[in-house]
Amino acid sequence: MNACPTASAFIFDLDGTLVDSAPDIAASVAHALQTIGFEAPSLARIRSFIGNGADRLIHRSLTDDINGTADDVLFNRAAKLFFRH
Repeated sequence: MNACPTASAFIFDLDGTLVDSAPDIAASVAHALQTIGFEAPSLARIRSFIGNGADRLIHRSLTDDINGTADDVLFNRAAKLFFRH
């Protein structure tokens, strides 16, 4: 019998631990917002908006409000561009 058990799975937090994806996320936000005529938030601002999924990030970026909810038509245009980018 092996005295050291083998692991069948490993769980780790990739984003922010092993990889800083905020600049790539910010580039996609900037592309989406600038394409529809909005000014892109700074990288620092986008970092503060990251969390709770991409949809929340897009709403926050469009409204410049951590609790903001953008108009459905505007959100859908920006989300399509964000995910495509």
